[in-house]
Amino acid sequence: MSKKNLNIEEIYTLAIQNHKKNNFETAEKLYKEILKKDPNQFDSIYLLGILSAQSKKLEFAKQLFEKAIKIRPNEPKLHYNLGLTFKELGEFKKAISSYEKAIEIDPKYFIAHNNLGNVFDELGKTEQAKNSYENTIKINKNFEDAHYNLGLIFHKLGEHEKAQNCYKEAIKINPNFLNAHLNLGILFEKLLDYHKAQNCYERIIEINKNYSLAHYNLGNVFEELGEYKKAIISYENAIKIKPDYIEAYNNLALVFKQIGNIQKAITCYEVAAESKSDNLVSIYHLYELKREILDSKLHNKILKIIDKLDCSEENKTFGNFLLSKYELNKKNYKEEFNYLLKSHSNFLNLKKNSITKEIDYWLKQLPNAQGLIDSIKGNENSEKNSYKIKPIFIFGIPRSGSTLLEKVIASGSQYISIGEETNIFRDSVIKIIEKNSFSNLDFNNLQKEIIMKFKIKGLIVEKSNFIFTDKSLDNFFYTRLIKKIFPNAKFINCKRSTLSSIMSIFKSNYRDIPWGHSLEHIFKYIDIYKKIIKNLKHDTPNLIYDLEYEKFIDNPEEESKKLLEFCDLPWDKKCLEFYKREDIISKTASKFQIKRPIYKGSGEQYLHYRKFLNKFEKKYDWFS
Repeated sequence: MSKKNLNIEEIYTLAIQNHKKNNFETAEKLYKEILKKDPNQFDSIYLLGILSAQSKKLEFAKQLFEKAIKIRPNEPKLHYNLGLTFKELGEFKKAISSYEKAIEIDPKYFIAHNNLGNVFDELGKTEQAKNSYENTIKINKNFEDAHYNLGLIFHKLGEHEKAQNCYKEAIKINPNFLNAHLNLGILFEKLLDYHKAQNCYERIIEINKNYSLAHYNLGNVFEELGEYKKAIISYENAIKIKPDYIEAYNNLALVFKQIGNIQKAITCYEVAAESKSDNLVSIYHLYELKREILDSKLHNKILKIIDKLDCSEENKTFGNFLLSKYELNKKNYKEEFNYLLKSHSNFLNLKKNSITKEIDYWLKQLPNAQGLIDSIKGNENSEKNSYKIKPIFIFGIPRSGSTLLEKVIASGSQYISIGEETNIFRDSVIKIIEKNSFSNLDFNNLQKEIIMKFKIKGLIVEKSNFIFTDKSLDNFFYTRLIKKIFPNAKFINCKRSTLSSIMSIFKSNYRDIPWGHSLEHIFKYIDIYKKIIKNLKHDTPNLIYDLEYEKFIDNPEEESKKLLEFCDLPWDKKCLEFYKREDIISKTASKFQIKRPIYKGSGEQYLHYRKFLNKFEKKYDWFS
């Protein structure tokens, strides 16, 4: 029987069969054929709307759902699907109205509640999103997506325990819920619980061994744990699955840099740069290891890339930074400075959705909370073992020699656990400030939590006589609190010529230092630092040991002896032979400095830039 002789019911049956088999083109023709015969055939209007939405013919889908609603205005699924279509079209207010209409008709329409939450979340209306997900769960407690989405909200709000519980509930309902495992792992990473994060990513790989992101994140965890061989394997697995995985190549190169295999690091960056012709991020990292790449051909390539109308802010950031290096080589300091200004401006644009809040935290929120942090009351009867622990905290402004000093201290005859930048006090204080929990803070719990975090990092061990270093540079904000947690702590303040500090930061691309991309912010941060150190020295004169970087490199033996004496540690010549140790690794910008002997640098290299900073003299007397 030819299709011409089929009745509407028979054509409809054929259309359904083709639709189910994903033969969309055939199904569409059949639905349209029905509507030619009967323009108001409801089921064909509705299903052609569904098919059009599936085929991304969104405007046509919208028209069909609106037509169907005119025929059956009290059908909740029509309003729901119209809401989905509006969301895809980016018409969020209309999507909200459609979902709310579906819920008004059927208050127990749990998927509509859930998708309403998704739109609120996308609009940044966190509280409304949370309410929608909670309503979904009240109606259907076994809907894993709602638990997962609620977890994402709590994660965003910094309510980590609630986020964990939501992710775990989603996994309980659906043990193979990959995104729930993934975000639980990301949360554990944020909480510095790397072993639990490792378990999450390994579970994902058990479920789906070809999930490249899980291998990549597992590599990041192993890198944090110092298990570099495993990190390398994980990154290589991610690359096997996704051969153009630039981030995996970049992080693999980073691990090779840390273990001193510079040639392999170079190869990784070269492959990453070749895999995407306009990838200036990898070219920048390649330049750090292979300065000779700065030739005229690359110069022209950079200019061509950043002049494109669709050039990303990331490429502009690294492109302008590379161009500054060309000008430095030619000693065109004014042009170099201008390119640096452009690069940092591009970076601020790149991170504009998050960095404003971060800058506000470091330059306003945290300094304003200083009195509250200092006023946290200790407890003489708390954690008696804390008196056995003898940490050495090294802080100051970035690029002031902290990495060098840490390696000197750790290279003597006394074995010492090297903490590098743990950020443990930073993370704990952020949580207290976010929750505004100063008034009801339980000091004993805080102390136990912080000590446990240092133990998880393997820093509090009997082998080192419970001595370890932590050079999280912002620890000067928490010095009084640290002293209450660790009564036997030592504090070393790394000092360097102010001009050298400022320009060394500005001439670097510190993506993890939000205040380091504007001269105004850099000056303000240094001003805050100087005021806090001044107050600490006034109140507790012998608490902090000042170590001046320039003095140290001019007379390393004498200065290192005084330093070790302050730390109650024995000095021997090995302290100055740290560069011979193969087991010492640094994750910071000074990773190459620790692989060579102490050498006398010159602060005069920054004098060329002094005239570009004159406007700050009036505001900051310490810079006059």
